[in-house]
Amino acid sequence: MFKNNLKEKGFTLIEMLVVIALFAGLAVLVGSMVGSSMKGTKKSESVMKVRAELENAVSILERSLREAKKDSVICNGNSTVSFTDQNGFNVTLSCLPLSKNSVELINSSNINLTACNFDCTNLSKGVVVITLTGSSASSSGVEADIATVSARVVLRNY
Repeated sequence: MFKNNLKEKGFTLIEMLVVIALFAGLAVLVGSMVGSSMKGTKKSESVMKVRAELENAVSILERSLREAKKDSVICNGNSTVSFTDQNGFNVTLSCLPLSKNSVELINSSNINLTACNFDCTNLSKGVVVITLTGSSASSSGVEADIATVSARVVLRNY
């Protein structure tokens, strides 16, 4: 009697659920990749800030040492250097805390100084090597933003 001329159009419920599941999986994958990329960018930016702070401190120490009078540099272990500058003032550079005449050279609320070393093994040749290692105070563990800065200072001969 009646002819069934209806053509089936549309998608079944199962097909819709499969497509939704595929898009959800793809969204999770893309989201994790973007998150990982952002984390790497943040760490890189933080390392750059730590390095900049340490480089600034090393340049101050380096400039100070270059102003030392000849044969006035005295190393007290690896953490303190004392000398007389060109103007006749006594200057002390210290690691704990990193300072020049008790004035701190880094912002300890932003940077943790993990290692500081004044290498005076070649002092007889007029060379002092400064090495600073630090990390961001706001990071820890695997994401620690560690940077090391070093400078070789050749002292004046006059």
